[in-house]
Amino acid sequence: MPYNSTVARPTVAVLYGTGEGKRIGKKLCRLLEERGFTCVSDAAQADAIIAHSGGTLLIPPSTTARAILIVGPITGFRGSLFRTAWRKVHQDMRGAAAAKTLPAFFRKSLHNAGYILGKPRHHFRMLRGLAYGRKFLPELKASRVAVIALRNDPWSGFLAENAPHDRHSYAFIHYDKFHDDLWQSPEDYVTVLEYLYAK
Repeated sequence: MPYNSTVARPTVAVLYGTGEGKRIGKKLCRLLEERGFTCVSDAAQADAIIAHSGGTLLIPPSTTARAILIVGPITGFRGSLFRTAWRKVHQDMRGAAAAKTLPAFFRKSLHNAGYILGKPRHHFRMLRGLAYGRKFLPELKASRVAVIALRNDPWSGFLAENAPHDRHSYAFIHYDKFHDDLWQSPEDYVTVLEYLYAK
């Protein structure tokens, strides 16, 4: 989306999941700004929304967003919440060890812990939403909604089995990526949002 200074830049709200926040999403927001969007915090008023993981449970029902991109929603997991969280952390640690990026993994884990401890109300809202909505996706009025399920992801990997038909109007996309790929390589996700918004 080429930026035209005579046209108001569309706003996009990023809804973060467990242990996530603006520091972790810095690369994504920088890319969104480069592509002509303005990052805002009020999802109820944003022109577009990107919701990652548990952030899916925080999408306001009253949103007037034109396009919504849901990435790795935590509504496609099997087993208990605790076991799924452990599988995700274990998978991240193995991937970091294989890529020889363990220091970056531990730095990210410290940020995760800081967000969990520092934003209890944020996480309580997600847990409450999960209690009401596990295995389902939110009902949204936006005409353009895409859901990216990640095949290797303990949180969203089983979405195709659990909730493929509960939202017929949504576009489902499957990536062979890990749960936090949005933060590490946001380019493809921003391209999908651009397509949804311009469609």
